[in-house]
Amino acid sequence: MNGLIGFLGGLIIFQSLLFSQVEKPEDSTSSQNLVIFKGDTMKILVAYYSRTGNTRKASQIIANTLNADVDEIVDKKSRKGILGFLRAGYDATRGNTTEITYTKDPENYDIVIIGSPVWNGRVTPAVRTYLIRNKEKMKKAAFFITCAGRPGKCLKQMRELYGGAVIAEKVILSKNIEEGAKSFAEELKKLTSSH
Repeated sequence: MNGLIGFLGGLIIFQSLLFSQVEKPEDSTSSQNLVIFKGDTMKILVAYYSRTGNTRKASQIIANTLNADVDEIVDKKSRKGILGFLRAGYDATRGNTTEITYTKDPENYDIVIIGSPVWNGRVTPAVRTYLIRNKEKMKKAAFFITCAGRPGKCLKQMRELYGGAVIAEKVILSKNIEEGAKSFAEELKKLTSSH
């Protein structure tokens, strides 16, 4: 009986992932709270979490364009397979944190660019945990998310978790990862270049 209840609960969560009502995507860069940096020795970090590889690919393009360091946020909880997918959506919906590892200290950087996939219209538990743990260490932040077309409230949640001024943010659609990442990197390059 417990197995049947668990299975039905999983189906309900899966249905909410597929049919959740979320905001219309904006495939553009926002420059609210715009901060211009001067100098050519800025240290930039791109920290990201990726389950399927889309956010990893975007992060690498952004880092290469900006000559930035890259740090993968690793979720210690298994997110593989259908059960991992269902747990991922459930944890994101509930606003759960998770056990993570990463190697670089964001305090050593002038700007930290954080990338996350969108899970059920929300920020992933790994990025949620990273922001909670490091928000006081980050001088300036920029955010990007990858999704199939429904960003929901992911960027809003990231801004709220960080609590500081965000220099730029971008929704990168899965079908345009390369183009979206390059566009965002070029926008960030303009913001961080010497004037």
